Parts: sequence; structure tokens; C-alpha cells
Amino acid sequence: MKLIRKLTIVLLTALLCISPIFTIVPTQITSAAHVEKDKLGFIGSPYIYKKSGKRYRYYDQIAKNLFTDTDVNGYNYFDGNDTTPTTSFTGKTITIKGQKYYEIAKNAYIKAANVLTLNGKNIKKGKLTLNHKSKLYTKNGHQTKKELAADSIISYAGKVKKKKTCPKYFYYTGTNKYAYLPTKRIKGHDYYSLKNHLYVNAQNVGTINGEIARLNGVTYATVIKSSRTQTISNGLTNHKLVKGQKVKIDMAVAPWAEDFDGYIYHLHNYPKEYIDEGYIKIRNDLPITNYNDMAYTYFKPINGNQITTYKVDGSPTAQALIIKDNNQPTVDAKLYLWVEHDHQAELFYHILHSDSDQTADETVPDYSNSFVKASDIKITGGVKLTSLNNAKDAKADNVIATDTNKQELRQLFADNLANAYTDASLRQNYNNALAIAASVIRSTTASRGEVKEATWLLKTTEDQLSELYFEPWS
Repeated sequence: MKLIRKLTIVLLTALLCISPIFTIVPTQITSAAHVEKDKLGFIGSPYIYKKSGKRYRYYDQIAKNLFTDTDVNGYNYFDGNDTTPTTSFTGKTITIKGQKYYEIAKNAYIKAANVLTLNGKNIKKGKLTLNHKSKLYTKNGHQTKKELAADSIISYAGKVKKKKTCPKYFYYTGTNKYAYLPTKRIKGHDYYSLKNHLYVNAQNVGTINGEIARLNGVTYATVIKSSRTQTISNGLTNHKLVKGQKVKIDMAVAPWAEDFDGYIYHLHNYPKEYIDEGYIKIRNDLPITNYNDMAYTYFKPINGNQITTYKVDGSPTAQALIIKDNNQPTVDAKLYLWVEHDHQAELFYHILHSDSDQTADETVPDYSNSFVKASDIKITGGVKLTSLNNAKDAKADNVIATDTNKQELRQLFADNLANAYTDASLRQNYNNALAIAASVIRSTTASRGEVKEATWLLKTTEDQLSELYFEPWS
């Protein structure tokens, strides 16, 4: 899979409902600036059909000559192949099983539901397309005898509105911009009003005005090929999903891998697990974020570009944190530390150290296991952190640790000692965590709070080696 094909679809950036730093927002494929006669532009990735209404398989030569992409089941489809966002149209349309299709070659057709533009003109304005078979309802919620097939195109009533925050049902219109068609709540469900004074379930709508309709919430996906789930950094888990199984999903994520075409989906009931889009069929399109915003928590100084850093005992270090250019430093924990000098507990954030901005002629200071005061910084996006303890805990842990208090740390250190790494900043953090653990274990004056922090640090840096892929300040 090639990233270039994803970039033909992913053209804009926008902030998401979860306030990320960098967010990828897709827009549909449209025709090129120079409009040619009989050209079609697409919504999403349409399949190619025969006159019988069946999809072309990968071994059907006529489809191979048109498009080379195939899904996991071997069906041919068009995916904005490399440089061409449109395809030719013969000028003919046909009806197959009650639905309109455009002919793109002899005995090769694309559903009208997947066509956004004809000769550069948006032909979906004022219309909805359905992603699911749908009953129609009256304003009182009574089901009528009318039922529409999936991919039906219908005219809606009302006007699309814009909003700066993410509604429940929406589509992207640009950077930090959302549009939505107001819904009507009927008997606990959300409906769109149609021109014929009937209503259709909002969850059954795939596009509005030719833009992909999205649900800001939880939907489900059906597994179309058995697979194990993965971590956000593309590592496989032991959790296997089987063909036909339904799973809840709540977010589409553009992963870090440059050779990955598409998205991975976050499993709602498994916080650290994802599934490649190639193995599932989703019920509703979802908000999109990227890898960084699911892996890191970003911050900036409240004043200037320099911040005092602190040790685990709350005393200042000799090295301030200096933010250069547009670098975005990150933290990976929020906790209270007991500050002996002030004889009180204060809220701090733990710095996730990276040396990614180091150049050949300079040395970046080592901020491993350093902290910044919560009062000195502003969290700007990414993963929301909850405090690991409270002020009362920090005060109670300001006592000399016993051998019993050190038992878990001692065992953890022994289990990890053979896994020391020497390259990359995340491995440097892990090695430092081992060194800190050894120091705390040997110390006769280490506090119970320091033991807890050293235990947390070793567990966390070990997890980060498998869960984080690239340097967070890059």
C-alpha cells in the first residue's frame, strides 16, 4: 500500500472533537481544475460492477484494465489511483435492481451513490445517500410501508449549518470547521427530515451534499477477515477477531507508518487496541485523528519559552527546559509530589524526554525523569491525563520506605534488568528508569513516594518501547 493514494483523499487538516494538535480530515475526490467532458469524480472508493449488478473480482480482465486495487475479498475498486481523481464516463446510465449506475467502460459500471461530480459539478447538493437499508417514518415516529435500499439517493429538507465544535452528526468542511444537518429527536432516535415530509434514521445516512457523514460517538464494525488486533504502533496483540464478529469502534486513526494506506479503528471496549480498516466493514464513518494525538500529551509554557524542571522530591534541577522553534514537548503523567521546601504537595507533570531535535553540533540536555509544575504550563492537546494520586497521598508517602514497600520494585527491576537498550531516546528513558530503580532500591533514605514513582516509571517506559513509535518532539 502506498501513502500517495491516501493523500489523494486526505487533503485538509482540522481539529477534532478531542482537541488534537494535528488532525487529518478527509475530503472527497473531486475533478481536476481543468474540467473535461464526461468525467466523474468520486466519494470514497467505489467498486466496479457488471451489468448483472455483481462486483468484478480481481481476476476479471476488464476490471484489471481499468483499476488495479482489490479488497481483502478480491473485489476490484477505484481508490484515487496515484494521480487521477476522476475517471471517464461514456455518457450512459443504466438502472440495476432499481438503482442508477454510470457506465465507465463497456460492461463496467459505478453506483450513482459513489459519484460526487459530473464534469466538475457537484450533483449531490441537497441530497443524502444511505449507507443502510432504511424504513421511512412520520413526524410522530410511526413506521411507514416505504423502505429504501442502501445507496439510495434522496432529497432532504432543512438547511445545513456550521459549527466550531463537533456535533453528534457532522461532516468536515475545512480546518476546525464542521457542518451538520439538524436532526429531529423522535422516540429516542435521531432522524433527518426529507422533502416528502417523512423522516429517515440519521445513522443510516452515508453522505450529506456528497460529503462523508460522520457519527461523533460509538458505532460498530463487522469483521470481514479474521485477524488479531494491533497496538497503535502496529504491533499485533493476542486478541483475535473472527470473520462475522461485530465490534464497537469509536475513532478512526491515521497511523504513523508511511506505507500504510488508510486508517486503523479504535476498539471502544479495548482502550489500547485497534483494527486495520482492511479487515472490517464499518457501520458509520467516525471522527478522524492521527497517531500523535492518540499517543502523546502536548504542552507549552504559560510564559516565554523556558520552564524550570524539578526532581522527584520537588526541588529544582540545574537544567531548565527550553522550547525551540515550533517543537512541541510532551508529558506522560500527572501527579502530586511532596515539596519539602514548601512543606506541601503540588501538582506536576512528568516530562516525556526526547532528543529528536538534537543536531550534530549540539547536545540536548537529559530531561529523563524530570517534572514541570502544572502551574507553569498549559496542556494544548493529545491524550487527556488523569492524576496518578492526590495531595493527601503525596503527603502520606513522604516517609522512609521499608523493605516491604520496595518488594514490587525489586522484582520488577530483576525481571527487566536483562532488557536494557542503548539506542533511541525512548530506550534511553527505559535505561534511565532501570538506573533510577537500582538507586532507589539501594537507598536507605528513599521515601515511599520515590519508590512508587520509580515503579511507575519502569513500568511506563517499558510499555512505551512497544506503544510509541517515533520521537514526540519531531
